[in-house]
Amino acid sequence: MSRLKIFGLLILLLGVSMFLFGVSMFSYSGPSLNPIISDLGKYSFFLWLPTIIVGIVFLAWPQKRKKD
Repeated sequence: MSRLKIFGLLILLLGVSMFLFGVSMFSYSGPSLNPIISDLGKYSFFLWLPTIIVGIVFLAWPQKRKKD
């Protein structure tokens, strides 16, 4: 696997984890959290889809073939 595909896969997994973290913070109903964690959940929920799209683009990026 090339480095670009590994990088794309890692970004894709980051997007999925951002979605799960954002949903868990959105549905949290316990005592008030640290404002940094609350803002992180808000931005994670807002930016998970662009992150997944970037990961898919890196996975689908055409590789240059070396000519021998």
